[in-house]
Amino acid sequence: MSLRFALFILIVTFLMGGLMENTFISRIAIILLATITLAWLWQRQALQHILYTRKITYPNGFPGDKTDITISVKNDKWLPLSWLRLIDHWPNEIKPENKAEISGYRYSEENRLTNIFTLRWYEKINRKFNIEFKKRGIYQIGPVEVESGDFLGLFSKTTSLPIQDTITVYPALLPMDQIQWDTDDPFGEKSTHHNLFSDPNLVSGIRSYQPGDRFRTIHWPATARKGTLQVKTFQPVTAKSIMIMLNSSTTEHAWMGYSSDMLEYAIQVSASLAYYAIQAGYAVGLCSNGYLTRSDQPFFLSPGNTQAQLIQILTYLAMVTAYTNVNFEKYLIRSSPKIPYGTNLVIVSAMHSERLSRTLMHLNTYRKGIIFYNLTNDNVEIPGIRQTHLPLEKHNLEVQNGE
Repeated sequence: MSLRFALFILIVTFLMGGLMENTFISRIAIILLATITLAWLWQRQALQHILYTRKITYPNGFPGDKTDITISVKNDKWLPLSWLRLIDHWPNEIKPENKAEISGYRYSEENRLTNIFTLRWYEKINRKFNIEFKKRGIYQIGPVEVESGDFLGLFSKTTSLPIQDTITVYPALLPMDQIQWDTDDPFGEKSTHHNLFSDPNLVSGIRSYQPGDRFRTIHWPATARKGTLQVKTFQPVTAKSIMIMLNSSTTEHAWMGYSSDMLEYAIQVSASLAYYAIQAGYAVGLCSNGYLTRSDQPFFLSPGNTQAQLIQILTYLAMVTAYTNVNFEKYLIRSSPKIPYGTNLVIVSAMHSERLSRTLMHLNTYRKGIIFYNLTNDNVEIPGIRQTHLPLEKHNLEVQNGE
């Protein structure tokens, strides 16, 4: 109802009562005028000092995990509220278990959690909801729409509170035996307890030439001074470091589209490799040609072996999308110089091509230790490259059999 229209009607009624010398009509008009004015002033103050919060017990988890979300609303003023409606925007993937608590459009990616309260002055009410994580991703809850009005329901007022919370659902982890990962010697080349390489970028000194030394390690100025061949020595670096390189492309060409099942499987394999490797003491890094949510660039995370590093890797994998315009083979070549020398490469791809094979063989000429996790149905042979074949069909069969 329009306030101006209501006031106009009541003033006309009051004047008619005066002209007709009917005090009853005039009194009714005055009472209604006072009531409507009070109701209008009530709704003007209804949304003042409304405090709303959400408390998420566990904002991070894996598919299948459950958590509680407690919403609290407080009427922090002397004016009571006969009704207060809160409409919270929730993604489909993390909606409450009780479907009666939430509503949404059939083809919408978003649901609405509606709560209606009656609040006395300075009263606070808490409500708890149980939710189950359904699908990998980063999800935003909020904002919240707040609506209230007067005690007669004549007027209402709506506002939006920019209160948002984030829930992170990590990729599902696969059993260690399913991904065929040997934490003691994944690259099959350990001969001592500590496997060391030399970094050609870190020169530590010189020594006399010995048979078998490479020609390019000869230090010519020192050779000229001493009159005998001298070679450079380099600082050793540990080999217990891996870089997981994820191919987010599931087809050879972007115009061919992508397979969401293959991409999710590749992400799960990458997450499982990172988890088991860090638990075994490896320093693990992650990079991919895929774009993260709300980003338009590939990402690169240098190796680390802390639990914080593992959380960062899982978070990145939760955010990986299928969108990219970066060729994976070119990305491998371009990213390789940024990877510390001595770091082993773990290539995870749900797509294989002759171009990828040539790229891996090229990398193998100057990078020691490469494992190719081939997730396609074709078991290919790439000279010099150790391959682990984990086709998606076999994974689906094991899941169905409960293995």
